[in-house]
Amino acid sequence: MQKTQFKQIPFRFQLDEDVSFDNFFVSPKNELVVRSLKQQMQAVGEPIIYLWGEPGAGCSHLLQAASHAALQRGSSAFYLPLVDIVDFAPEDILEQLDCQDLVCIDGIDVVAGRSDWEQSLFHFYNRLYDSGNKLIVSAHTSPSESLIQLPDLKSRLAWGITYYLHALTDEELIEALKLRGAERGLVVSDEVGSYIINRSARSIRHLFELLERLDKAAMVEKRKLTVPFVKKTLNW
Repeated sequence: MQKTQFKQIPFRFQLDEDVSFDNFFVSPKNELVVRSLKQQMQAVGEPIIYLWGEPGAGCSHLLQAASHAALQRGSSAFYLPLVDIVDFAPEDILEQLDCQDLVCIDGIDVVAGRSDWEQSLFHFYNRLYDSGNKLIVSAHTSPSESLIQLPDLKSRLAWGITYYLHALTDEELIEALKLRGAERGLVVSDEVGSYIINRSARSIRHLFELLERLDKAAMVEKRKLTVPFVKKTLNW
């Protein structure tokens, strides 16, 4: 039976139900990272994992996938996207969160320089470590290049295993769109895929959001994905 999130926490972050390790497009450069991350999620794995990569590389996807994997094993997990809560009091968010089997903190960069958040995260880190539970942190910079100001927190972030996630090439982004489209019953041609990525942000999350819009429109109009249809639907 899955453990539930704490009632004391005044926020409930819903995981994207469509996100998993299985539907993450793994480029050759990222094969070792993804395989190692999945292995580290086992009971004997490293308690602290620091995952970093350029914006849009897919760190958020992997943190949510790890949360789903933990829940499916019957463990408790909490996904914490800091960009959504940076203006709230950190103690209201982090209190008792260390009792979760797995905590995934997405985008620690956004609180760099915020002394209230840095202090709270430092104490939270220590409580989580002492409890023997697991932590995955994502960022856009390596631990050594992090803009975190609190030396103790910065050193803690370098304690565990660090993985770098390579951004996908244009060709790989098209393949990722094809994979996601196939899951939805959509055929994404090379022409359509190239048209989409050349006119949108190079972010997996953004591209998948566009594909979802196209999927809904295609179902309503009973249309296949073509360049004119995409252009009309997305107002490009």
